[in-house]
Amino acid sequence: MIFRILVSLALGVFLNSCATSTLNVTNDTILRANEGLVGTVIHTNVPKYTLTLKQKDARSGTAAVYNGEDPQKLVLATLPAQDYAFGMFYQVGSVLINRTAFFPDSFTFTLVQGKITYVGDLHLNGEKGKLLIRVVDNFDEFKQKLTERYPELIKRYPLINATKEREEAIPFE
Repeated sequence: MIFRILVSLALGVFLNSCATSTLNVTNDTILRANEGLVGTVIHTNVPKYTLTLKQKDARSGTAAVYNGEDPQKLVLATLPAQDYAFGMFYQVGSVLINRTAFFPDSFTFTLVQGKITYVGDLHLNGEKGKLLIRVVDNFDEFKQKLTERYPELIKRYPLINATKEREEAIPFE
């Protein structure tokens, strides 16, 4: 138990030191020359969670894309345009990280400069020591939600669909 507490604290300190908050998107957001926007809708049964991205093939350098409790959340984040992989999904308790899942390296996408890149709806269901990941293409619904919430942003930047539908169960402990 003490080992788990120490590992959780160390992981928390590490993630806070290298994570970048990217949830500063508004209807007035203007991208820098090397940036793009990544978009998804997270559907989960896990309370208090964080989803991170990392540069493709990198072991560290994560960017926290979403920290929250909303079980169905539209997420739009500004990041440098490059190849990315989903990094970690973890549940946070009152003080410690309760459970962590590391995405397989195959969960990748390319964020395109000057565009909004939709990577699919992420269905993340935690149950009995595993996380079931399902990526679903709901492009038309995403576009409608984005148009309602960010009407000027969607006029300014083209929306592209980079969804790779798949399903996989991974350890979540």
